[in-house]
Amino acid sequence: MNIRSSFFCLLAVFTGVLNCIFAQKVNDPNVIIKDHNNNSNPISVNCDYIFNSNHCITLNVEYPEIKSPSDYSVEPIPFTPIGDLSEGNEISIVGDDKWSAAQQLPFNFCFYGNSFDSFVVGDNGVISFNTAEYAGNECPHMIAGSIPNANLIRNAIFGAYHDMTNDSNAFGCTTDCGRISLYVTGSAPYRKAAINFYKMNHFNCEYVKSSVQIVLYETTNVIEVYIKDKPYSCEDAKEKRTLVGVTSQDNSKGISPDGRNTGIWETHDEAWRFIPIGSSTPNVKWYDAYHNLIGTGNSIEVCPSATTSYSVEVSYPTCSSAPLSNSIQINYSPEHPTSHNVTRNKCFEGQTPNETVNFEALIAEAIGSQTGITTTIHSSIEDANSGQGALSGMNNYLMTTTSKTFFLRVQKTQGCFSVSSLTINLTQKPTLTEGTPITICSEDLSPELIYLPNYNSYINGYEDWMAVEYFNTYGDALAGLSSINSISLSNS
Repeated sequence: MNIRSSFFCLLAVFTGVLNCIFAQKVNDPNVIIKDHNNNSNPISVNCDYIFNSNHCITLNVEYPEIKSPSDYSVEPIPFTPIGDLSEGNEISIVGDDKWSAAQQLPFNFCFYGNSFDSFVVGDNGVISFNTAEYAGNECPHMIAGSIPNANLIRNAIFGAYHDMTNDSNAFGCTTDCGRISLYVTGSAPYRKAAINFYKMNHFNCEYVKSSVQIVLYETTNVIEVYIKDKPYSCEDAKEKRTLVGVTSQDNSKGISPDGRNTGIWETHDEAWRFIPIGSSTPNVKWYDAYHNLIGTGNSIEVCPSATTSYSVEVSYPTCSSAPLSNSIQINYSPEHPTSHNVTRNKCFEGQTPNETVNFEALIAEAIGSQTGITTTIHSSIEDANSGQGALSGMNNYLMTTTSKTFFLRVQKTQGCFSVSSLTINLTQKPTLTEGTPITICSEDLSPELIYLPNYNSYINGYEDWMAVEYFNTYGDALAGLSSINSISLSNS
């Protein structure tokens, strides 16, 4: 390794840079933003728009209640399955009373407090998230009992669990034994994964077939079971009982609809929804158009003085739920005056702030090319909103503090105005002195190209808003000629 040191003559020229700071729903759980007038996206601001008492806009967010899937309730729903039960990519199961290989979910699904991205399917109308334990193994055709029961299949959704087969080598099935498939529809974060059991033969019952569907909902973690056809099994069936429900990893938790917790029954066009009911308090965050965090909670007051946008993000403390978000556009009509926030950073000479500021340049920056308006400057936002206490003599205002904010009122008529901030920050001008050499290490002897702005932070008193120029000679620096941004160093 070679070590190189270099001394070179430079003058850093600092100039101020002007900155311009400008109840649980199952299907597609949308986030909606409205203003205090109940207007939704986009909000149009003209001279008739009614601002709140602070001449600002209150934004309110409406979002769905999404509970944690640590436990569930169940309710009957209309029979509206996802697609056709014959649709989707086929899931192959070899033999009768078997589990499939692990099947990949298109999204993470939270079930009894754990997140899963895969599952296994049993040909008896059941799925489980215990892929490592069950994949390719026996899927019991005999139901161990009613929920809860320690001997039942674990971490499972029964929908509907009864002795079926689509194996043409099994008793009671010679042709058209049925089909198992995975059908995915929708767009993130509102996708739905439907596991279909279509015209599955009851074991040892040649002409008795069932069609059922299990649906998993992304984000809400809701589960639905649709039973298109579930006839009684024939006399020759070994297991005539059927079960609908869900069970946890250790079977200590579980729920089944009334009349469906292991029994002998027949039904058609029946559906059930399992809804998470665990405690969940959402976290709501608001952002401006540049994705700067500006507040939290269900409401926020914003005071835009020109066309802009805001967004909200609602996150839920569930193990798989991605944040839900939406944005709202606030459009100022051409008839309404607008104004931008302006920040001016400047250096002052000496030990105390004593810089003269011409506010005309700042006002021009704030209002652009608008005509037919009047402008006044105020020391507080309250005065600016009321139109009281306008300041005079601001064309040559002497700043004696390091930072001060004024408020610009841009008015077309008495009730049609906007207010923005004008902020001046003063920083003591850095003093350049010969500093400690900068040591640069290289792995070989070839010349090293050094990008000088990377070393701005080595200058005592430097701040990001400052403009820095580098020169080869002191004379060039004094004249402001032939600035450079890089040098090449070598050991020679």
